Amino acid sequence: MLYFNQIVEIKDIPGKLVFKGENNVSLKFYSKNANAEIEIEKASFCKSKLTEIWEEVKYGKSKIKRLARAY
Repeated sequence: MLYFNQIVEIKDIPGKLVFKGENNVSLKFYSKNANAEIEIEKASFCKSKLTEIWEEVKYGKSKIKRLARAY
């Protein structure tokens, strides 16, 4: 499951991508490197190609890890 604005890396595509949404056929990502929107067919997409990026943020006095998001 991907979350809106989640930052991920995909093995076949260089750079970091931002998940923007999905429809019945494809997943939509935004690439800052290419400055363009990329669509990947759901049929050809597999979770093993995906690398989720985690970031460390301060929550009160302690640090926690959460999925990286673009705002």
